[in-house]
Amino acid sequence: MGNLFHFVISRLLKVPRLGMAVDGTTGKQVLQYFLFVIWLLFTVLPAQAQNTAPAPIEITPQFTERKIGRDISILEDPSGQLTFDQVRTPEMAVQFVPSTKESPSFGYTQSVFWAHFALQHDRVMHDASSTKTLFLKLAYAQTDLTELWCTDVVGTTVVYQRAGDHVPRAEWTTSYREPVFKIAPTANACLLRVESSGPKQFRLTLYSENAFVNMRLSDNALQAMYFGALLVMLVYNGLIAATTRSVAYMSYTAFLMSFGFFQCAFGGLGFALLWRDAIGFADDVVPFFISAVGISSLLFTAALLDLRQSAPRCFKLCMCLVVILVVTLLFPWILPYSVSIKIAISLLLPWGLILFGSGMCLAWRGKRIAKIFLAAWFVFIVGTLVVSAASISWLSSNALTTNAQQIGSVIEFIMLSFALADRIKTTHGNLLKAQKKIAEGLRLTEQELSQKVQQRTAELEAANGQILSAYNAADALRIKAEAAKEEADAAKVQAEQQRHHAEVAKELAETQRQQAEIARHQTTQALDELKATQNQLIAAEKMASLGLLVSNVAHEINTPIGAVKSSGALIADTLESTLAEMPKLFALLDAAPRGLFVELVLGKKLQGQTISVREERTLTKQIAAQLEQANVEDASRKARLLTKLRAHQNPLDYLPLLQHPESDFILGVASNIADVVNSTHNINNAVEKVSRVVYALKALSGDDVAKAAIVAPLQPDMDKALAKYQNQMHSVELVTNFQADMPVIHADHDAMEQLCIHLVMNALQAMNYRGKLTVGLGAENNQAFIMVADTGSGIADDVKGRIFEPFFTTRTSGEG
Repeated sequence: MGNLFHFVISRLLKVPRLGMAVDGTTGKQVLQYFLFVIWLLFTVLPAQAQNTAPAPIEITPQFTERKIGRDISILEDPSGQLTFDQVRTPEMAVQFVPSTKESPSFGYTQSVFWAHFALQHDRVMHDASSTKTLFLKLAYAQTDLTELWCTDVVGTTVVYQRAGDHVPRAEWTTSYREPVFKIAPTANACLLRVESSGPKQFRLTLYSENAFVNMRLSDNALQAMYFGALLVMLVYNGLIAATTRSVAYMSYTAFLMSFGFFQCAFGGLGFALLWRDAIGFADDVVPFFISAVGISSLLFTAALLDLRQSAPRCFKLCMCLVVILVVTLLFPWILPYSVSIKIAISLLLPWGLILFGSGMCLAWRGKRIAKIFLAAWFVFIVGTLVVSAASISWLSSNALTTNAQQIGSVIEFIMLSFALADRIKTTHGNLLKAQKKIAEGLRLTEQELSQKVQQRTAELEAANGQILSAYNAADALRIKAEAAKEEADAAKVQAEQQRHHAEVAKELAETQRQQAEIARHQTTQALDELKATQNQLIAAEKMASLGLLVSNVAHEINTPIGAVKSSGALIADTLESTLAEMPKLFALLDAAPRGLFVELVLGKKLQGQTISVREERTLTKQIAAQLEQANVEDASRKARLLTKLRAHQNPLDYLPLLQHPESDFILGVASNIADVVNSTHNINNAVEKVSRVVYALKALSGDDVAKAAIVAPLQPDMDKALAKYQNQMHSVELVTNFQADMPVIHADHDAMEQLCIHLVMNALQAMNYRGKLTVGLGAENNQAFIMVADTGSGIADDVKGRIFEPFFTTRTSGEG
């Protein structure tokens, strides 16, 4: 990335190229002609007013290295057909223009450029033992072809060498990453020819042999440390990305990799080490990696700063530019290098605006991670500007200014790693806080519910004790009443005997009459005592009924309370493990799969219909067949999960989740969340059942809590009752006789639904869930009726008279 910015800035600061077209008639050509005249007045003419050729470069025994940008003369060859012999003629020599720049640079043009410089050896150097080989380095690895000719004092060619990324590495004089030529000690004048589809640059440095060796060793050490640091960060963050499946770490790893390959390609290491035999491949790979760096850096920025949530507009612009850059990845392979590189560079402006605009927007809001992000890029830009300024002689060249871009890029990546780690730490901390809060709330709820259950249990046990005492007292009164009844029967027999004696013996009539009067008085007194005893017995039976009621109510309340407790425990266990898996789930899913996941989880809640075991098996087979046609692995098991989640209507809509590498984990989390939702429904149903019991008790006590009658059809209540027990009717033949024009009725909807459920349940239990069940609905004489018939054993004769008695049942205690 440092070389990329250096490359762009050097293009913006380059000197005007020679040979600008002036023969056009359009406005653009007129402007070119005007600029050419200005350049001619201020550059060429003053240069021609000076010496026609720079002074020779003096080579002394103390010579080590020297930048020779101002020691050369340059000639532009628009046709590219001039040869070495043609260029060295006196006629062409006068057309060379002395360079006034330390690093002459020319834009994208089809012209070929020649550079001439002369060498002057010190007299002492003429001694053979004192002569030394010189090395000429062209510090621009993107040059296609560069050739060097050197002649001695008599004009004989003593050096001819070629280099560039269109020249096989075997023909290079040295294995250095940039073009380097060996200049023989006898060389006097040199011509350098540069041909390239990109910009032409003459960043030339002349070295002695020792200076070149030292420079090469230093450069190799620097490149090794630099790419070693990039490799270490790449491996470290790549391992984190592989283990956490974090989108932020994956995009950061891609950013590091594309940036490292761009540095290899642009700096010449790629052609020197990786694609030595791929002639011209560097022309395609540089714009390709520019686009790759742009794509990966934008994706990393969106993930690091969470632009989707924190800055939606910036996120949309970021994704639009990513799509454009993805398209530009194809341009290097189908368009000329000069076109593809210009397109890639032109996209850097919107890239920078989106990158820094997003960071500044969030930094303005006080986001710490955005401040670190901006600081990292600021360090990198400063390093790049320092290198660019040094390359055009605005700053002196030294170890710091020459390597500032690589130092800045390493610091930038380290700061971005810190920012990424800070974001992961913050997110993890928030999740832990939320998990602790939920766990504490569940714990308090469980404690409160346990206390209420204990309190209600104690109250019911006390009431049961009172009822038992009342029942014992009633039993004693019943025994006393039976004894009184026996005495009354004996008195009646005695009265009959006395009346019979009075008829037989008139003599004793008076005596018998008196005895009868006494007996009548005693009988009347006994009857009064019998009535009192009967009243006491009725009261005792009421207390017994009340005890039975309390026992049944306790059972009806304990059952939903047990369901609440078990569902609460399931929610606590499942929710804890599910929350622990949520960070991994969010890291695995992008926007679209995440929406499918929410739809999959909520499907069971929205549909909520009850299906039989037979229907569930049929649906599972159908879904498994569809998944196998879609090449989904382990289709049968995944089909059972979809049926459990009630996602059987459109199973192929969830293919992105089913074909995901972590589909087992994703579906497991969805099943756990569905279990939590189902447990919540069970708790609500249990609470509703307790409410109905309390409502029934209030109605029984005479409180005015009855619901107002509503106008409603009767058939839906019976349909719900039959659907409720559908799974228990596998061995039952169901016959329904519903009147077509069944009128609506005025009734309590909940009470009618409960009536239908109990009628169907009693019929199924009476025939042990085997036989024929007939259900009918009809109306006659403005009266509606419900008929339920079964093939069970029927109702015993001694029970028929009590079937409408409140709380009467033939079941044992605890069966309902």
